[in-house]
Amino acid sequence: MAGGWASIADEDGRYTGASSIEHGGDAEELAQDVFGMITWLAAQLEEVTAVARAEWITRAGRSSEEGLRIGGRADGLDEED
Repeated sequence: MAGGWASIADEDGRYTGASSIEHGGDAEELAQDVFGMITWLAAQLEEVTAVARAEWITRAGRSSEEGLRIGGRADGLDEED
């Protein structure tokens, strides 16, 4: 189970890097986790705003660098990782 969300985030939700992603199965597991999380979050936003879920997902996709900055990186990772 090296490919899930916990493989790239610490207990505080900061990005730790993807060094534990070793093969396609790990990448698939992580992709499913991230897709599910983004879709769930977009659905929650859709419930409290007039913006459709698909628009929230599009906005999130365009804002991934800002999201990484907001979420933070674990100790020892520089901005280029």
